[in-house]
Amino acid sequence: MDTSISRARCLFIATVLATPLAGSAGGAGEGPPELRLPPDVTYQGVETSPGPVRFSHTTHVPLAGTRCVACHPGLFAILQPTRHITHEEMNAGKKCGACHDGIQASTVQDACDHCHRMGGGS
Repeated sequence: MDTSISRARCLFIATVLATPLAGSAGGAGEGPPELRLPPDVTYQGVETSPGPVRFSHTTHVPLAGTRCVACHPGLFAILQPTRHITHEEMNAGKKCGACHDGIQASTVQDACDHCHRMGGGS
């Protein structure tokens, strides 16, 4: 693996993650730069699943104080998107279960249709 590419990617990611935290660098009345969020991600369930899960950055980022580092890279990698998440992981406080613990947010055991939208709808 070319380490210069890896370092460049790390620098790019660090810059992207730091940008929303930098606040206003311009004149008066300017807010922080606009945070451009990735599109929704749909996780297809296993055969016994009540349906796919659609994850939306739009609904989660405000809860994290617009801090990408609240979840990345600790809970979720940025360059290698998570393709599969199990309830076993979440029940152990990993992935979604780190926040969906019944204190910070609903538990991963609450109403299934909260996350599993039947038929993949929003």
